Order: sequence, then C-alpha cells, then structure tokens
Amino acid sequence: MIKCKGSCGQWGLLALRLTAGIIFVSSGWMKLNNIDMVGGMFGSLGIPGGSAMAWIVALLEFIGGIALIAGIWVQAAAWPLAFIMLVALLTAHRAGPFMSAYGPFSLLGSLIALGTLGGGAWQLLKHPMCKCETTGKGCNCGTAEKKA
Repeated sequence: MIKCKGSCGQWGLLALRLTAGIIFVSSGWMKLNNIDMVGGMFGSLGIPGGSAMAWIVALLEFIGGIALIAGIWVQAAAWPLAFIMLVALLTAHRAGPFMSAYGPFSLLGSLIALGTLGGGAWQLLKHPMCKCETTGKGCNCGTAEKKA
C-alpha cells in the first residue's frame, strides 16, 4: 500500500484535470479547424442551430480544456463540459453500441467528479464563490462552504 500522507487525493484530482483537459483542448481545436463539418453534423443530429452550436461547443471545449489543465475555475469549467458530454451521449452516441460511448461516458464521470470536488490544491485560480482554506492536506475547495 502506498502511503502519501494526505496528498494522494490531490494527485488524483490533478490527473483528472490534466487528462480531461488535454482531451477537450484537442477536441475543441479539431472542431474549430473543421467548424463547417461540425455544424453540419450537429444539424444532422437534430441539434437546433447546428452552426451556432458548433461554435459554442468548440469554444467551450477548447477554453474549458485550457481551464482544466491550468486549474482556473475548475468547478465552473467542469459543468458546461459535462453538459456537452451528456448531449453527446444522447445524440451522437445514442444509436451506436455502448462501446462507442466509453469516451464521453468516462469524461462525463470525470467532469462530475471535478465539478463536485473541485480541482484540488494545485490550481492557479479558484472560483470566487468558493471559500478555500488550505490545510495540511491541501485545499478543501470542493467541500468548503459557499460564501454568503
């Protein structure tokens, strides 16, 4: 058994942030560079305003991925990305075998974890509504009380 004296959770949150962030930066960049194709695909899936939604999703994925990697407002960035993954599961991945949904399903779980727990102690900027207190075990931002 590995003994890490309270920092294991922080390493786990960092790993979640980095892996999800890299995936979203890559996916968002691909969408931004193929925006017409993405808009057409969204339209064919029945998503209203396919072209406009393509821009919104591409920018949210790219900027949200950067926020996750850098640790900037992780909880605020995680929820819109989780919503994107939920919509992807209900549209693009609905008809295929569950195996085709492993990626979005895993990302959805990761984002829910980051949205509820926060990004951990090693962040550049925490959400202003979060009252973080640094303890010997790291930041309790994910479980801290909200400011009144």
